[in-house]
Amino acid sequence: MEALLWLVAILGCFIALAFTIGALVSSGRAKNIAFMAMSVALIAGLAILAFGVHYSAFMIVGDVGAVVIAKRVLAATTRNREHASDVVRLSATHMVLLAGTFLFIIPFAWLVSTSLKGDDEQAVFPPVWIPTQQVLVQG
Repeated sequence: MEALLWLVAILGCFIALAFTIGALVSSGRAKNIAFMAMSVALIAGLAILAFGVHYSAFMIVGDVGAVVIAKRVLAATTRNREHASDVVRLSATHMVLLAGTFLFIIPFAWLVSTSLKGDDEQAVFPPVWIPTQQVLVQG
């Protein structure tokens, strides 16, 4: 049961993050500094919840609170509900695209890093990302 609550809490955190990023974007477009500061504070609060809370119930309550506040910011800074839902949908799409970008950049960075390593650094555990020795090519 606890694992299910944690799954709900983590999914709720992603949903709350999409709403708060949407609120930040819409308040930035409306040039409303107070709502921008509130949105940044919500994002910081979600980060603290995600990395500092040991109980799933606290995280779920925090996620619901962040969504409620972000929806009020969205209602105040967008034209109508359809526009607010478009902003949230685009924010969620950008979050997924950024996650996919990082997912595909990591193997490429590993490829470049490994190509610059010597033979003794390529198969060590834990892996070395930045080569410590300079490889000289004689030719």
